[in-house]
Amino acid sequence: MNESRTMHLVRVSCCLIMILGALLVASVAQARPAVDKAETAASQADLSRLCRYGVNSVSLPTKGFVGLNTDPLRLGYYSNYFPRKAYAQPAGLEFLPTFRLKQVGDNGYLVHVDGIELSDQQVKDAILASPGARWLIGNEPDRRKYQDDLEPHVYATAYHDLYYLIKGIDPTAQIIAGTIVQPTPVRLLYLDMILDSYRRQYGNGMPVDAWSIHNFIIDEVGPNGAELPPGIDNFVGESIALKDHDNMQIFKERIVRFRNWMKSRGYGNTPLHVTEFGILLPPDYMDAEGYDFGTPRVNAFMNATFDYMTVATDPVIGYPADGYRLVQSWSWYSLDYDSPENSNGWLFNTKTKLISEMGQNFATYTGAVTQAVDFLPYAVSTYPGSPIYAGTPLSLQLTVDIGNAGNLAAKTGPAVVRFYLGNPAQGGVQIGGDQSINLAGCGDNGPVSVTWNGVIAGWHRIFVVVDPANAIAETNEGNNTREFTVFVGTEQNFFPHVGR
Repeated sequence: MNESRTMHLVRVSCCLIMILGALLVASVAQARPAVDKAETAASQADLSRLCRYGVNSVSLPTKGFVGLNTDPLRLGYYSNYFPRKAYAQPAGLEFLPTFRLKQVGDNGYLVHVDGIELSDQQVKDAILASPGARWLIGNEPDRRKYQDDLEPHVYATAYHDLYYLIKGIDPTAQIIAGTIVQPTPVRLLYLDMILDSYRRQYGNGMPVDAWSIHNFIIDEVGPNGAELPPGIDNFVGESIALKDHDNMQIFKERIVRFRNWMKSRGYGNTPLHVTEFGILLPPDYMDAEGYDFGTPRVNAFMNATFDYMTVATDPVIGYPADGYRLVQSWSWYSLDYDSPENSNGWLFNTKTKLISEMGQNFATYTGAVTQAVDFLPYAVSTYPGSPIYAGTPLSLQLTVDIGNAGNLAAKTGPAVVRFYLGNPAQGGVQIGGDQSINLAGCGDNGPVSVTWNGVIAGWHRIFVVVDPANAIAETNEGNNTREFTVFVGTEQNFFPHVGR
């Protein structure tokens, strides 16, 4: 590998080539799983958008979607590493904006586009321009020099400031944290340092609407890989051989590792998005066994990752609102970085605007995915939270969280929701009137509430039924009813704190 090619690989491993002069503005199967027939045996003519599938683009900020027919990909969303959407954006396609960050001095930071700092007003204007958006805070803050390169305490500060700024302007926005290069042990340590710093600075845990990771399989030991995160120097990272750049066992292990990390840090009931993954090594790179990274290898990896993330579930660490899937959505890198000397995996040729063989593979895969809708009740709560019966029947607010584990980007509904005291199949009595909800797939969720009057002390069996008349065609009609237990006490019990 000559020096110039070495530098190309370094830039490729960064996962984003900077655009100059642009806008200012997780039980998991161990073997390769077959895709669930309910979600994938489909008609090629089914082109509705799929919320699980996205792409990353490096040229959209300057060129937009002009001339690109991305409809066959059935994309649900895209990211362009900018806070402003690309022009000529296709209808129904979601944009995930990004606030890029740069550390200034020991403790400061700025928000920028291509190194040009955004003013406070430009930041606010960008927020106002994308109401209800899912915001990525930083891009690979754990990557020195080539990406956002933030020490943990600085990322904690920037995340805090932007979280509350965005929420203050747009309460409907969702804030996504992380976006690390890959979920390796040293990078989970980096995230732990962020969480610790956030708690020290602000006195509480870091609020996160969703977590984002990139899942490239890159060396952390040599000079041409991901290196160690800023703020961490005395650690031996993972050593990854070129031949393992598309190792599916490593890919799977990292997803499970990150979901376990989320669970142990109190974020188990939080979505996970893999917002960048793919093959970065150029097509003519040879691994130690003499195999290149040409189109057949890229397509095989693409299919294997899609297969896995579609069906990977775990009842302990998965996301309840999405049928306990480990990953809610994933974004392929890239749509259009078609530089065979620097990268790989591009779906379109930027000069001809024609779809590539890898793009055709993507379209063939998603074209075979059947539309899926899957409403499910998964949690219940009361207000007040610990109801006490003092001789007079109570009025409580019952709230159930409903999720949709389907795959459609568009909302489905309205789905009728009913509450019952007792099993409705055995004479249970409906509580309140019919309610309704509209949800997209990929774990989209929301609360539905009724008032429950005449409540007395004891254990109460509450049943929640979604779509009781089966008016909506679902891939799984067996999870529409769920029983919950609500306890109403006669006096408050106080238990001593025991610790050591």
